[in-house]
Amino acid sequence: MKPLLTLLLLGAVAAGCASSGHLGDATGAVGPTWTLVALGDDAPEAEATLTFGDDGRVFGTTGCNRYFGSYALADDGALTLTGVGSTRMACPPAEMAQEAQFFAALNGAQRVVVTGDRLALGTSGPPLTFRATPGASADATLTGTVTYRPRIALPPDAVLSVELLDVSRADAPSVTLAETRVGTDGAQVPLPFSLDYDSADVEPRNRYVVRAEIFDAVGVLLWTTDTAAPVLTQGAPRDGVEVVLAQVAEADPAGALVGRSWRLSEIREASGLTLSYEGEAPFTLSFGADGRYNGRADCNRYGGAFEAGPSGSLRLSQGLSTLAACPGPSVSEDFFEVLNDVDRYALADGRLTLSGPGGALVFE
Repeated sequence: MKPLLTLLLLGAVAAGCASSGHLGDATGAVGPTWTLVALGDDAPEAEATLTFGDDGRVFGTTGCNRYFGSYALADDGALTLTGVGSTRMACPPAEMAQEAQFFAALNGAQRVVVTGDRLALGTSGPPLTFRATPGASADATLTGTVTYRPRIALPPDAVLSVELLDVSRADAPSVTLAETRVGTDGAQVPLPFSLDYDSADVEPRNRYVVRAEIFDAVGVLLWTTDTAAPVLTQGAPRDGVEVVLAQVAEADPAGALVGRSWRLSEIREASGLTLSYEGEAPFTLSFGADGRYNGRADCNRYGGAFEAGPSGSLRLSQGLSTLAACPGPSVSEDFFEVLNDVDRYALADGRLTLSGPGGALVFE
């Protein structure tokens, strides 16, 4: 039987006595983008990256999804990761398998050691080995702003992600030359950004674009690039680039939510811990055209009224719930703790994410 809850993402990974500061610049760990070259003794199936920002944030890709969180590095290289979350896009089996290995190793991360252009992430299992990505010796900077047209305020803890990509080959994945992820700290659009890159990586014949996304604090995608902004070559700008985003939520909230039954796949706690629900008991949610919602939570049923706004806001009034004692372990308490705090929704890639101060629930 499958375990009821499977740890997917990281809550807190503590090792040694880490301080709140970062590793000194002499180590070279902070700043560059590091590309995975080995998972233990195995070569990676897809490009995965790791970046320690100088603002205390860690981010990168697993070869499938993007991840992000906070870190601290002690003077002796002891590592602590906290509040790590991830996007949850489905990928080919080989990439999903790599992602599972990557997160399992990251979950046991204990120490960082940099030797030349290599970074070794010591873990409780097989180590992760990275190489400094071309462009890590940045000698040029691309600047611009990220904005959107609707007059909608961002949540104060929103996170901005910006990437510089080589998209020259239509038959191959884009190549990341630079990326940054920063907290907005209450700021509103337009949001300024700067990307440091190595000018030697830029080929005049190639095509380059900037892509940006804005997430909430628990990793729910709020705004994304629907038309990438050309940069650097073929007459495109190097400074003052404007990246215009589109809202992820549907324009017609009632029409977007109603008409189907959503089944729980993840519970994301406010602490940053994400749990994948794999239990046999159903946790479902349906929205009706009459403004009421209902569903099952293990062996119980619940329901109430809802109001959805065009900006992705959502208000759930607490209704009635049966109180049967369900057999075996249950995540009902965790489910309702997050559900009762929901104030926002997002629809993307066939998934519905309900989020609020208490965390997020992801349905499929």
